[in-house]
Amino acid sequence: MYRDDQKKGRSGCSVIFFILLITVIAIGLYYWLFTGRVPKQVVLEVDFEQGMIESAPDDGLARVLMTKKVRVRDVVEALQKASQDDRVKGLVARVGQSRVRLAQVQEVRDAIIAFRASGKPAIAFAETFGEGVATADRSEEY
Repeated sequence: MYRDDQKKGRSGCSVIFFILLITVIAIGLYYWLFTGRVPKQVVLEVDFEQGMIESAPDDGLARVLMTKKVRVRDVVEALQKASQDDRVKGLVARVGQSRVRLAQVQEVRDAIIAFRASGKPAIAFAETFGEGVATADRSEEY
């Protein structure tokens, strides 16, 4: 009698495992087929106003709190892939008052230069580029 109960328990677990497996496959297929597709023509938009991080922190709580932060390496790799993707037609970068370190700016700048070298335009947009910042006056040239 004990062995019969064991067999019933195993077959019940097998059925539950099979149902879970089918459910996971169905959900994965749904997301693969109906979400995350890139249109035939797209312009990338990168928001640098939110800031960037070098890497995800090891602390679990800090990692959860920083989920909206973009890693510098991810931006650089995305720009490299986009420069070779025919569906990507250009780049719009939202810039403004963010606390981005000089090394991060230089790394992203180099990736944008390489992106533009592929023949695709890159445009920077900001509400303001700062108050009281010295700018070159070219009115005499015209």
